[in-house]
Formats: sequence, structure tokens, C-alpha cells
Amino acid sequence: FDRIICTDERCVLRELFIDPHGQVIADLDGDGSLDLLISNGGGNDEILSPRYSEFDSWLFWGEPDIDAVTGEEITIFKGGRDAAKTAGVHMRIGRSRFNYLLDLNGDGLLDIFTSQ
Repeated sequence: FDRIICTDERCVLRELFIDPHGQVIADLDGDGSLDLLISNGGGNDEILSPRYSEFDSWLFWGEPDIDAVTGEEITIFKGGRDAAKTAGVHMRIGRSRFNYLLDLNGDGLLDIFTSQ
């Protein structure tokens, strides 16, 4: 997991609740690197206070890097719940079981369809 780096303050303090469910790997921002979106469980289908982020989804932006041992090109994923909130995909309701990415409205951009 040295290629997945959580940049949230709570990650550094190790004050986390992690109950991952649906994961999607795709180039979400169009920069040519794969990104990682992970839906978090919990929440019992309740809409939680805006200050309460314990059940928010995770978003890790992919960045190209070079493996120090092999010299091969790799992807490092950086982000967390703060990145998901900033991108507007934190999905506060919780208990998401899977995610699909597709262009539902024909605008050329990926839309996130998630289900419980």
C-alpha cells in the first residue's frame, strides 16, 4: 500500500473508520493517469451532518512516478476523503455497494452511478 497515500489529516492521526465497498479505477480527471474512487459503507442510509465525514467516500488522484527499486513507471494514488469532498463525490449518504461510471446525459463526461 505504499502506492496509496492518504493526505487527510485524520489519516496522519490514524483516526479512521474504513468500511470500503464499491471501487472504481478510471481516469476521472482526464490527465492520462488512472484514479481510484472507493465508496465507504456505514451510515445506515442516513444523511449525516455536513461536519461528519466518517462515512464519506474516498478519492485518490493517480500521479505517474518511477519505482525506486525497479526503475519502472508506476502510479501513485494520493488523496482521501478531503479530495472526494473537494471533487463533489463524497456521497455523504453512505452504504454504497458499487459504482458504475458512464455518460448518462451525453455530455461527454463520466457520471457516477452508485447503489446500495
